[in-house]
Amino acid sequence: LTGVPDDYIRAHKPDANGNIMVSNDREDIEPITFYGTNAAARRRATVHFVNRGYPANAQVLAKLIDARHRLALLCGYPNYTEMAMQDRMAATEAGQREFLKQADLASRDAAEAQNKELLAAKRRDDPTATSLELSDLQHYIRVIRTERFKFNEQEARAYFPYALVKESVLAASSKMFGITFRPVK
Repeated sequence: LTGVPDDYIRAHKPDANGNIMVSNDREDIEPITFYGTNAAARRRATVHFVNRGYPANAQVLAKLIDARHRLALLCGYPNYTEMAMQDRMAATEAGQREFLKQADLASRDAAEAQNKELLAAKRRDDPTATSLELSDLQHYIRVIRTERFKFNEQEARAYFPYALVKESVLAASSKMFGITFRPVK
């Protein structure tokens, strides 16, 4: 876990075999994918995160997809997408596809430029790299942002300890929305 913030390491003590237990919650994965310099560790963390709920929830998901399809048919729509799009700006599945096509065309040049910049940053670590993996993206976006803006997020973390930030966010949300947060038992 080289490069991962010290407070994360302190909060994740190794077991008797030296292994560190990492959940598939975003707050457990992001420190590894953002700051970890070990590509294999970032890859394992990313796979662990994107596969959460699988295979245990695959059957549940299949039932939900089927239920949504049956609901659409009962309401007179050919599929759930057509039903869901009725109150949206795109209005139809075809309209949504056209919108996504136009968004892709409008952003393609910028995306290609960003991809080249990210790959160049990766090549500084691995000169043989020819492509980016999903597990590379957050790490190299952070690397480039740090270089470009000369801002070290890890140094700033010392001024914003997680426990205090969490408590402050919960207190502000309680005040703004009139709700109470309690630990789940």
